[in-house]
Amino acid sequence: MLTTQPMLHTAHKGSTVRHLLIEGDDPVAMTLSRLDNGVRAVVDKGTHDEMYQKAMSLIEEWGEREGFEYRSHGGPPAWESLRDTIALTKLMGHTTLYDATNSRFPVPIPLDHWQGCKDKNRDDYEYAYTETMIEARPRVTAKHGVNAPPATTKDRVDWLRSVVKIRQKLGPELKFLLD
Repeated sequence: MLTTQPMLHTAHKGSTVRHLLIEGDDPVAMTLSRLDNGVRAVVDKGTHDEMYQKAMSLIEEWGEREGFEYRSHGGPPAWESLRDTIALTKLMGHTTLYDATNSRFPVPIPLDHWQGCKDKNRDDYEYAYTETMIEARPRVTAKHGVNAPPATTKDRVDWLRSVVKIRQKLGPELKFLLD
């Protein structure tokens, strides 16, 4: 039985998110797993130091070859679908989420039963795992009149402002504590 939380490394490129988890209780017998689209695959097995070096090497390779950015601890979250976020959250050892959206007090809900959130148009939110909680926000897409971010800084600032305004109209940003 796993008694320690896996070490998580996350990289993202736009809406594509990749996670690497270093799992195990024995520092000389660890597993490096990759989580893509909610599906876990074992990458390698070895000591903690070997798996850490392999994880950093993979993230560096993804950055150089594919343009992925590493999400450092405490940095901005990587946003993904409910299914993918739940899969990661469960691999990190959580089983329950506390939801206060329909009551005055947080209600414990097993992760397998949580339905997530819908915006005012009944579209799905996007989610981010942040170690102690799941954050949720309305997903802004091309159907809202927003395309890929522009290249120039000034245009990007204006683009971000428009995304924030649309998101605020669609629904609130929410945070759900984990067990």
